[in-house]
Amino acid sequence: MFKGDLRQICIDALIKSYKRHQKLGKDGLKELTKNFAGETSLVADWDAEEAVIETLRNHKVPITIVSEEHGTVRLGSEFTGVLDGLDGTNRYEAFISGDRTARYGTMFAIFEGTNPIYGNYIFSGIMEHPTGRLITASRDKGIHLIDPSTGKSKLVESDLRTELDPKRIRADTGSKAKHFPFVVDAYIKKLPELHLLSDNISLRSSAAHYADFALGEADWVFECTRKHNLEIAVAYGLVRERGGVMVSLDGKDIGNQRYFEFHYDPEDYVVVISAPNLQAAKTVIKRLK
Repeated sequence: MFKGDLRQICIDALIKSYKRHQKLGKDGLKELTKNFAGETSLVADWDAEEAVIETLRNHKVPITIVSEEHGTVRLGSEFTGVLDGLDGTNRYEAFISGDRTARYGTMFAIFEGTNPIYGNYIFSGIMEHPTGRLITASRDKGIHLIDPSTGKSKLVESDLRTELDPKRIRADTGSKAKHFPFVVDAYIKKLPELHLLSDNISLRSSAAHYADFALGEADWVFECTRKHNLEIAVAYGLVRERGGVMVSLDGKDIGNQRYFEFHYDPEDYVVVISAPNLQAAKTVIKRLK
């Protein structure tokens, strides 16, 4: 059985992705190929995943990784990894073009076993490259904010607010996405709160949305399943460790759902809401139904 410090290895992997990304700069904009979702992969997308995979391989972590750019990478069968090299590639392009408000990040999580439920998370992390913030969650250890330059870590504690305050909502409302028609009908039309302060509600990156939730800057995230649910899987541990819930429209937390079965098809869309608690989530679900 693997005996390494899995949490530290994950932290090291994400910091390695950060340092390599910083060196890449605009060279990361070069196009490579198409990924499984039919989207164009950039050097920066591919390299961020390479950094994480190389670290896991070097530490001989027995893991099978589901990733956006590399597909399925089999290094063993004790753990399942979920990896999105750069979530918010369009935001990376905007940042390189001079938009210093653009946010994006590398998302990575590890789960127990080869057929995990969402609740089997061991570690979840987002390396937000423009801000240099590494946000991590480990089971029953809460949320930590780590400085990738020094390795210094601090526990993040924040109260969850149950009101549907537009300033504290993040929602996947990007009009260029394949699933946009679905989310329009599923929640945009039904929640007037999503029409207010829309520039703040949609940051065009799930990494930024869930970073805000984890750090206490948001209390709600509205998304839908898509593309093997890479972002949702990574975010689950962050949401739970802050004290929130992640629910589908049946009003149940998805923690007991199996990752490879819960609307895993890339174009199988269902609403997933991250909320302060189940009661608050159910109140909103009634409005959506």
